[in-house]
Amino acid sequence: QTLLPMLDEIVKMTEFDLNTLDAVAVAAGPGSFTGLRIGIATVKAFCDSKKISYKGVSSLQSLAYNSKQVYGNNFSGLVCSIIDCKNSNCYFALYEFKKGICHTLIDPTADTIENALNVLKNYSNILFVGDGAIIYCDLIKQIYSNSTFFENVSDNNLNSYSLALAGYDIFIKNGSDSNLLPLYLRKPQAQR
Repeated sequence: QTLLPMLDEIVKMTEFDLNTLDAVAVAAGPGSFTGLRIGIATVKAFCDSKKISYKGVSSLQSLAYNSKQVYGNNFSGLVCSIIDCKNSNCYFALYEFKKGICHTLIDPTADTIENALNVLKNYSNILFVGDGAIIYCDLIKQIYSNSTFFENVSDNNLNSYSLALAGYDIFIKNGSDSNLLPLYLRKPQAQR
């Protein structure tokens, strides 16, 4: 009820011409089940009505792109995105940036933080990002002494700029999503 009026207000305030859009990036998850469905349905309806391409971006990959915001477009290194799911559970993925180009090493996964960190044991010099990186920082440092974290805590937040950067790179590489669906890595609370 508030999403479209809010978007309309932003367009009016910025005097942005929607006809200049070539593509739209949308967070595809993991995340809030209802929020993902609403966001994806809104983007699909809007883009279909305007005949604009759209691309879904994993929330974890979007978080990894925060590294480019902090360290520059040519950033190189390993980035593990971790989103906390409560009760020592998390969503995580591992990405490698080579001269700013992102490659997925471990696909988005839901698991316990202990299992997630165990999966990463063959890697070193990892930049950990996301709210899970903050929450589990001490545990990560115990296991990975050469791990790094953003100095500014707010750099661990999902943001539209990183979503747009990731969306652009993915769109250039793979084109539009004709069958975009939310990325659910766990069952909803009601089904557990």
